[in-house]
Amino acid sequence: MTRHAKADCAAVYDIAAHAPGYPEWSAIGSFEEIAQGTGERYGLGSRRIFRTAGMVIFEEIMVADRPHHLVYRLISGLPLKDYLGQIDLTAEGDQVRIDWYSTFVPPKGFGWFWRRFMQKILTDMSAALVKEAEKRMAKK
Repeated sequence: MTRHAKADCAAVYDIAAHAPGYPEWSAIGSFEEIAQGTGERYGLGSRRIFRTAGMVIFEEIMVADRPHHLVYRLISGLPLKDYLGQIDLTAEGDQVRIDWYSTFVPPKGFGWFWRRFMQKILTDMSAALVKEAEKRMAKK
């Protein structure tokens, strides 16, 4: 999913990397910290649980390259193998281009469902990220 926000990469990265804030600006119901990251608390190696809509999603940050790249992997919570989610941020003039996407292996015979499901989730999450980034930039 690609979106643009009237913000800078660092501002958007700060929102995307700060996992405890997700329930404030997205449809995520709650956040629980399992392990702190090395360097930054919610950075490389940090583990977290998001709860929403009856799901318990356990993730780990694999790459935290401030302010342009964030990669997380699904440990458990969905029947998807090798799930990697990525957020890439690129400055484009006075905006930031946000590419939020994922790769995974779905259960056999259900690829169509899981591709649509994850596309909807990432569409909604990226829209909420843009809205939050622009709201914060307007306050500056």
